[in-house]
Amino acid sequence: MFVQQREIHIAGQPENKIGLEKLRVGVLGMGFMGGTHTQAWQRGKATFNWPIDVELVALFDTDEDTRDLHANRFDFQRVTGDWREVCEADDINVVSICTPNFTHWEMAEAAAKSGKHIWCEKPMATSMADARAMVSVAQEYGVKTMLGYNYMKSPSLLAIKDLIASGRIGDMGSHLISMAIWLCGPFKEVVSRLQTIHTERPDSSTGEMRQVETDDQFSALGTFESGALFTMHTSWLGQGHKMNLGFEITGTKGAIKFDQERMGEFQLFEMDGNSEMSTNGYKTVLIGPYHPFFGNFCPAPGHHVGFNEMKIIEVGAFVKAILEDDHAYPNFKDGLLFETAIHEEWQVRCDLAACYRLFVKFGWTDLIFTHLSARVPGTTDQYLINPYGLLFDEITASNLIKVDFDGNVVQGDYPYNQAGHAIHTAILGARPDVNVALHSHTRAGAAVSAMGEGLLPLSQHAMEILGLTCYHPYAYAPDSAEECRRLACDLGDKWLMIMHNHGLLAAGRTVAEAFYYLYILEAACKIQVDVLSASTEPIIPDQDAIESLTKYTVVPDEGPHDYVNVTWDAMIRSLE
Repeated sequence: MFVQQREIHIAGQPENKIGLEKLRVGVLGMGFMGGTHTQAWQRGKATFNWPIDVELVALFDTDEDTRDLHANRFDFQRVTGDWREVCEADDINVVSICTPNFTHWEMAEAAAKSGKHIWCEKPMATSMADARAMVSVAQEYGVKTMLGYNYMKSPSLLAIKDLIASGRIGDMGSHLISMAIWLCGPFKEVVSRLQTIHTERPDSSTGEMRQVETDDQFSALGTFESGALFTMHTSWLGQGHKMNLGFEITGTKGAIKFDQERMGEFQLFEMDGNSEMSTNGYKTVLIGPYHPFFGNFCPAPGHHVGFNEMKIIEVGAFVKAILEDDHAYPNFKDGLLFETAIHEEWQVRCDLAACYRLFVKFGWTDLIFTHLSARVPGTTDQYLINPYGLLFDEITASNLIKVDFDGNVVQGDYPYNQAGHAIHTAILGARPDVNVALHSHTRAGAAVSAMGEGLLPLSQHAMEILGLTCYHPYAYAPDSAEECRRLACDLGDKWLMIMHNHGLLAAGRTVAEAFYYLYILEAACKIQVDVLSASTEPIIPDQDAIESLTKYTVVPDEGPHDYVNVTWDAMIRSLE
């Protein structure tokens, strides 16, 4: 007869290897997540038998009534309306960032520079640039970080992770972003569709209708680096469910189903021992003290842990990393994988749409003609381009169309320019290091493209990019296979092209880089047209001067020059 032993046992107890005397905590933001963080800090010591004490030193919130209520409720030593006071305080060594996403980077930077360990709610940031900066500043100042993906700390999910790692499910694929990456590994390729169903919603405080900037739902199809396929769907508009974060994992030896609304159990099917077709199928596995960390809360199986317990498990992992000088999971660097999957295509869309608006701003448009493209992140054979028929000032991040190299519209409601498709697939297909191609028909660019001497070193602009520039003879049929081959061959390893009797083309690893090079070439062409139209002999610098500037502006292997990115940030501000 089996007898269940119901004894409390403590898993995950850390050793204080760094000799820290006390955890002195500052909490930034006291909404829903600020409350869960604070409760986790209060209960963590008892749950994991931490060898040091915890003090709740300071609470920041913008609302005075909120500060006063929760200072008493949680026994904070002091409150403040200035988050910098918490991040820079000498008597605090760890902070919880529970404020809106757009504030995370600035707070994390200040905390890291003051040597404070950081527990930050997800998502990490509102842009890839901010997320990368958070990784960089944490590494530079040597602080420990943890991101608040606490669903990964569910005993059910930890048990599922162990089953997958053990090989009992075999080779497999899965559903949903951070959890999918955690369980099944990094994404290799993703095709997605995002939709904003309601483009305007009433402001909660004023009732005024305002533009919606977030997506209502998305669907995705892709592969993991392991080769496994996945499908994914999420929607803010789904009715009837309270939570419904669920997934299915199917492998060669079995399958798993999980639904966060029933977080104390999961469904498991294993082919081994299930050969009888009349009775085989899923079985329900109830979480108990034999699963990770459940026993820290309850010695009896069949009971449930909740959201706050997952937060306590999360802070337990964070404190263990601090005291044992180890890495927490997921930390900022891990979170960058999730942010890349979530934000990278949207960031490219925003940058490319901004570039179209900059073409309007600088007068580089040609009615509805010409075209700018960007490779879809995570793919080798898909790109974004303008919907054919729209003016450039009508183009947005959302209405850019996604096309594959075979000419199929993957996402979008408009046709595309056929000649543009030929040009951009030729460039992007031949140059894996190029992610962006910009093509213009400006008056000055077309004028210089018709000059037999080509681009002359008449200005600093021209000398900066002479070594990056190549030429391509005019062809009447730009969408022919042979013309595409010649176009790619003529580009070679250059970044700018003067297309004879036609216009200009710029390539880049980012939209910012391609725009910068095109701007310099366009400026050089304008100057050349002006100089040659004047009734005076032009001054040509000596060859040493030309070469000195050309060498200075060589394209660096590690990425665009810093001044390229600084310039792009200024261009974005000019559109606001």
